[in-house]
Amino acid sequence: MKFLILLLFLFSFWGGFLNAGQVVWDGTTGNWETPTNWDTDTLPGAADIVFMIKNNSVITSNAAHQVDIVIVGYQVDYPVVKFIANKGLTCSEFQIKPNATAIFNLPLPTDTFSGDIFVEGTFETNLFFNSNSFITIKSGLNSKYQNFAKSKYYGIDNYQTFYSNNDITVTDVWQNRALMNILNGVIDIQPNSLYMNDSFTFFKGATVNSKSFVTKVYQTAGLTIRDSTYKINNINYDENDEDSIGVFRSQDSAQVSIENSKLLLNNTNYYNLNDSLSNFENSQITLNQAFLNEQRAVAQFSNTTLFTTHVFQLDDDTQVFLRKNSSLTIQDKHLGMYLNSFMELRDSNLTINSINTDLSILGLFNDSTLAIVENSKFSLDGHFLVCNTSTLIVSNSSYVSIRNILQGTEDSYIKVVNSSTIEIFGNVILFETSTFTAIDSNVIVHGYFHLWDSSWFVFRKAKVNIIGRLQYVNEEPLYYSQMDDSEVDVNGVLLNAGNLKINNTLLDVQLNFTTYGTFEAQNSRIIVRAGIFYTKGKLSSYGTNFTVHNGLASVGDDSQFFCEKCIIEINQGNLKQGRNSNVTLLSTVLKNNNGIVTSLSDYIVNPNSLISNNATFILTTNVLAVLDNNNKTDSFIENTGNFEISGGTTTEINIPFKNNGGILNVQQNSTFISLHQNNGTLGLNGGTVSSNSTIEISGGSVSGNGEIGGNVNNTGGSIGGSDTNHIKINGNYTQSDNGQIVITINDEQDLTTLNISGNANIENSTIVIRVNEMITVEKNATVVSSANIVGTFGSIVFKTFSPTSGQETTTKTCVHSSSTNNVGFSVLLNQKDKVKCTTSTGGSNTGGSNTGGSNTGGSNTGGSDTGGSISGISGNGSYQVDNGNSDVSIFSGSSSLSKGTVIGVVVGVVGAVAIVGGIIYFRNRIPTGQQLRNQLKNLSPSRRGSKGPSVKLGQV
Repeated sequence: MKFLILLLFLFSFWGGFLNAGQVVWDGTTGNWETPTNWDTDTLPGAADIVFMIKNNSVITSNAAHQVDIVIVGYQVDYPVVKFIANKGLTCSEFQIKPNATAIFNLPLPTDTFSGDIFVEGTFETNLFFNSNSFITIKSGLNSKYQNFAKSKYYGIDNYQTFYSNNDITVTDVWQNRALMNILNGVIDIQPNSLYMNDSFTFFKGATVNSKSFVTKVYQTAGLTIRDSTYKINNINYDENDEDSIGVFRSQDSAQVSIENSKLLLNNTNYYNLNDSLSNFENSQITLNQAFLNEQRAVAQFSNTTLFTTHVFQLDDDTQVFLRKNSSLTIQDKHLGMYLNSFMELRDSNLTINSINTDLSILGLFNDSTLAIVENSKFSLDGHFLVCNTSTLIVSNSSYVSIRNILQGTEDSYIKVVNSSTIEIFGNVILFETSTFTAIDSNVIVHGYFHLWDSSWFVFRKAKVNIIGRLQYVNEEPLYYSQMDDSEVDVNGVLLNAGNLKINNTLLDVQLNFTTYGTFEAQNSRIIVRAGIFYTKGKLSSYGTNFTVHNGLASVGDDSQFFCEKCIIEINQGNLKQGRNSNVTLLSTVLKNNNGIVTSLSDYIVNPNSLISNNATFILTTNVLAVLDNNNKTDSFIENTGNFEISGGTTTEINIPFKNNGGILNVQQNSTFISLHQNNGTLGLNGGTVSSNSTIEISGGSVSGNGEIGGNVNNTGGSIGGSDTNHIKINGNYTQSDNGQIVITINDEQDLTTLNISGNANIENSTIVIRVNEMITVEKNATVVSSANIVGTFGSIVFKTFSPTSGQETTTKTCVHSSSTNNVGFSVLLNQKDKVKCTTSTGGSNTGGSNTGGSNTGGSNTGGSDTGGSISGISGNGSYQVDNGNSDVSIFSGSSSLSKGTVIGVVVGVVGAVAIVGGIIYFRNRIPTGQQLRNQLKNLSPSRRGSKGPSVKLGQV
């Protein structure tokens, strides 16, 4: 019966080959080359179909043969048949049926096989296949294909090698087919691919379409895919069943190499490396499921693109290297690294575009490290964690861009070094003793960069541009942030609420720099251009320049500001010191060029310091001095602007104050260690200026209403001014030739007074009395008083001013008069009618009856009036009355002159002068001034008086 079935099978098979012969193996164990082993007793020819179907037979070929078709085994009863070829074979087809085995063991590369192989049994070979050959593995009884060939070409370019010494196994459905084309063909694998044991599988120039649930390389096996496309699509995948997701896995020290190829895994399979090595070179890898690197596995990418829409994850001491312009893109998912894993990008790119907001699984964990080095780029558009003592390194001209959140926590470390750049469009958050370091690199913050909870940052030889907000909060004194040899531009906000140190750094503030903690600056430059530099806490600096161009530099309440060998410049901006704070200067220059300095607390000035004010300086408290070893200070204040002392109760200035052309406006009780005014104004506005040293007034003016406690030496300035002043000097007053007192009289009640409690030495000095032209009443007032006046004024000048225009004119002193005694200086206003004073000489009256008559000659011309006392005048003073057109100085005591008495004296003198003058003819020819000078020459010294100064006309 079996024989009949065999005949029917052969008949049906032969029907397809009408023009071919059939040769059947008839022996058991023997050689192909023995004719009696064949049913025809002849060797098969080139056109024959060869059948090897006898059970338990072994056929060995020791020579090269050519036939049409070879069939080993058959479908009925599956006889056990083995064919062994030790030489080459040429055929159109070579079929291996279930339970049959074909072994090609060819010793030389020139021993080749040509034909198509259909495998349903076992095929073991080291063949070099013809490029037109293909192998078909049919799913039968665990069909097996093994190839032990070596990758040697020996110059035969059209021969390529497909070799494998592992199993490619099809175990599911009967007659499922896996087609393997060796060169530029297609390999179909269904449903599973197993590369195992010590095998090594090599695909070159192939397209592999796998429908496997599992593709596994394991047990030290090797898989190489070169110049090929390997695509896996799990036909059993169910999107609603996670367990149906397949896997491409290498494990157990296996090795996978993908070169110049494409590996495509859609969402049906994920890629898993476990304790194995995978190399990807010049390839493209696309995943729609996870890439998992586990258990010490290593994946190396060179000039390779990997794109995944799922997680890229490293676990358990695994390593991933992307080199030579490789690219890893993670779309809508994340990168997760755990348990001492390591990933390096070298001249490569990592892009994470994630919509995931689950911060617990995104980033570096458990001592993991991500290194972006050698011109690499890392672009993050998602949340990314660096935590559990993990490290993110950006090095060697690499670039990191963060458009969402980068978060460091739990002793993590972010390091940007060696000409690299990190640009933060989103936000960076570091806490729990994490660290951010930028060395010789660039940091750009568009979003916000926050560090707190004992975290800190280091900028060294870095360029930092803060467009958004850098906020550093650290209450732990053991940790501090620092900027060394760096340039930091704050176009946004920099907030320090920890310990911050800068050294040899440029800090340029366009918007706001605020420090609430401790801030130390050495050999640095801090510029506030238009924003706010605010320190509340403790700031100390050495060799640092602070410049405020047009913003606000503020020392907050209860703060400390210490500068040694610094320069502080305020240009059109503001420097403000809060309450209960201290500003300490040591060998430091504070220059207010064109700004406003406001101090609500003490300045403490150490030796060799300078406070220079050229604009506005408002002091409410004290400027205290720290003396040198000789108990002295060489520091001083120089004012050429407006220095105002106000807003408090008392002020001490314990360094010399030099007012060199500015305004010193004192509105409260103020004590100076020394005060020297070369020019400008000392304004007393309700306050007292005191000093144990003589207050020197070398120029400018002292005006206002207030007191001076101490001695005053006026060698070139003015006491009083164009406004009415009430000045009291509680000390001695000395006025030299170039000094002057200016008395302004607005009305009978509103007039300047100078009260000197000590001695007033006014010898040969000047006093100017300014009288409102609107005053018409007679007024006698003491304007200068002293415990003891020494000497007399060398010049007394009366001036009239307009209260509306302020214009001044020199007044003829016949209108007003003055007197001096040992305790005061007084003035008598409007002693003579202004019109009569003006017309007493000259005009038609000169030649009238007044010229001659009894007044011209009489007893008043000579007699006792010449050298004696003038009738009707009494008192302790000495009086001098000149011609009506001359200045008149009257030094009077307690008595006042009646208007009639003065008029009588003046008329008598006028008459005498008229007689001495001579000829009326020359009256209209000679100028009035010349007439007066001629007349004064004829007056004897005794008639001018023995006391009082000579007064020059119009002297100021």
